[in-house]
Amino acid sequence: MSGIDAAFTGQCPACGETVIALKGDPEAVADVAQAWEDSMGVEAKIGTQSMDGRSIEVE
Repeated sequence: MSGIDAAFTGQCPACGETVIALKGDPEAVADVAQAWEDSMGVEAKIGTQSMDGRSIEVE
């Protein structure tokens, strides 16, 4: 996909939900994130994960 440099998927160790990580042009990343939300039928939770695996939700 144009503007996306990297995309990774995994599973959150805290809640077990599928997670994605995207790197690239901010507009392209936003478009992919929106497409992900649309395909999953739920609003995405934006956050980060610490090196020790703790989930840190961004508001």
